Amino acid sequence: MVKVTPAWLAGQVEGAAEKREITLKGKEITQIDDISHLVELKKLDLSENHLKHPDNLNGLSHLR
Repeated sequence: MVKVTPAWLAGQVEGAAEKREITLKGKEITQIDDISHLVELKKLDLSENHLKHPDNLNGLSHLR
């Protein structure tokens, strides 16, 4: 059970704040926190995770 937070991302993806594309495929993610600090992000691959309820994606609503 993994919750994506800014701190977790920093440990998983080097230079995450500057990335335009991030792949988090198959990381057993169950929830996403506010990741609005990813201002350059255009594509986020969350396939093969455990995001079953729309509320688990609330952190994405802060992205531009």
